[in-house]
Amino acid sequence: MIRNIQLQHSGRYGCRVRTAVDSSSGTAVVLVRGPPGAPGVVIVEEMSSHTATLSWSPSQDHQSPVTRYNLQARSPYTLGWQSVTTG
Repeated sequence: MIRNIQLQHSGRYGCRVRTAVDSSSGTAVVLVRGPPGAPGVVIVEEMSSHTATLSWSPSQDHQSPVTRYNLQARSPYTLGWQSVTTG
């Protein structure tokens, strides 16, 4: 078990052992995954009275690719934030 591992510890590691009789070596690739970062700058591309088209720059995924986004909106007619349909 590796304790307190961080994203920057990803990489190739090697180990070599030698005795009076023989020697051996091996390598392993350590891939540290972390939560993806927040999306970059959000831009409103188009807006009408009922729809909006947004775009944003991707964030660092830290070896955990983003599979979906949860977009929410609010209006004077809703209570709090509501998930919105995308597509």
